[in-house]
Amino acid sequence: MASGLNSEASELINFQISSRKPIEKDREAVIAPEADVDLSRFISRLREQLFQTATRLRLALGEHNRVVAVTQVATEDRSDLLSLELSLALVLLQNKPVLLVDGDLEHPGLHRLLDANPSPGFSEYIQTGHGPENFLSDRKHRNFAFLPAGDVPPMPVSILSSGESEQAFKALRRTFRYVVVNTGSIRDSSTAMSLVAETDGALLALARRKHRRKEVLEAKNDVESLNTSFFGVVLTEEI
Repeated sequence: MASGLNSEASELINFQISSRKPIEKDREAVIAPEADVDLSRFISRLREQLFQTATRLRLALGEHNRVVAVTQVATEDRSDLLSLELSLALVLLQNKPVLLVDGDLEHPGLHRLLDANPSPGFSEYIQTGHGPENFLSDRKHRNFAFLPAGDVPPMPVSILSSGESEQAFKALRRTFRYVVVNTGSIRDSSTAMSLVAETDGALLALARRKHRRKEVLEAKNDVESLNTSFFGVVLTEEI
């Protein structure tokens, strides 16, 4: 059984989610209330510390970088839920278009959280070369859009190894102010590593007291080996 992070490991952690303080009610108006999906249950659970994380992320990305990966070591780390909450926080903070992508092609699940159709989505978008607007879920708001995983091929990494994926991300950068990509586990998925390599930087979601220092360092090294910035660790609460 993995021990809790010791003091040395905690030096890696520069983002933490711990406060249960809800956001102010009037922030909900930033995401169009007339839209066709109710995100209030996710908005209501956002914590003040998450807005601090989103603010630091904006500063780390700067003016020109737009795409961030949210990765994990294991399923219990819940990179899917963190990527959703982070996307909403970015919308509420800046009121500009944010796209959430379910890039966990081996274990897609964000569509279930949002009660959305699983396809068409990211897989079809990359393979067809058509504009991203053709594959966005109808579960969206004015400033929040969702791209589900889509129908996943037998070897998901194959669609990311082509030049099409680079062009696909270029189009997303032109369309959205921020793109948040849930990649799944970077430790056991070549698909996740290929996705992280397409982004401007990565956050690592970690469940509290579930991982050894070695696992954290290995995940950090995985990100940096892809010439991608490592923005830090977010300690996730138990879901």
